[in-house]
Amino acid sequence: MTVVCAVVVFFFASDFPEEAKWLSGDEKAFIKARLAEEMGDSQLIAKTTWRDVLGVFKDFKIVLGGLMYFGLVVPGYGYAYFAPTILRSFGLSPVETQLYSVSPWVACFVMSMIVATASDYFKRRYIFILLSLLVSVVGIAILLTVRDDMNARYGALFLGIMGLYSAASIIVCWLSTNRESRSMPSTNSIAII
Repeated sequence: MTVVCAVVVFFFASDFPEEAKWLSGDEKAFIKARLAEEMGDSQLIAKTTWRDVLGVFKDFKIVLGGLMYFGLVVPGYGYAYFAPTILRSFGLSPVETQLYSVSPWVACFVMSMIVATASDYFKRRYIFILLSLLVSVVGIAILLTVRDDMNARYGALFLGIMGLYSAASIIVCWLSTNRESRSMPSTNSIAII
């Protein structure tokens, strides 16, 4: 199903407002003005060169952002793939394991929405990233140190995943909103810290 959707989206989704055949002229102008206000010119006709690619790697903000994201993706996927194994070690049946694996994801979604809304409201990203990571570190530390108390270990799964994915969503948005264009490294400092 994903492949079918990808093929459909490839033909119907537009990369730039100028390419959207389904928008009226006024709608294209409105979207282009909003994009210019928020992120600079969309640069539809700009060609990406090897110099542009190397310039991206010279920008410490891009490299640091990539490292931050990579540092969250690894434990995040670790949780996604190994949570059923951890839950199964609690002595749960396969059906119970699947049922118990849902609640941490629901809590993660709720916390991600709260953290994203709060970071947007206060116009500060880094403090919410750090707080989310602190929640995750506490969860992972409990999971690694507590062996006998299954309730504490289950709670640690909640904390670990809630912190990881809340921070990851802010990092992705933070990086993408601080880029001037799709082909040139940002010359400004990170705008909303």
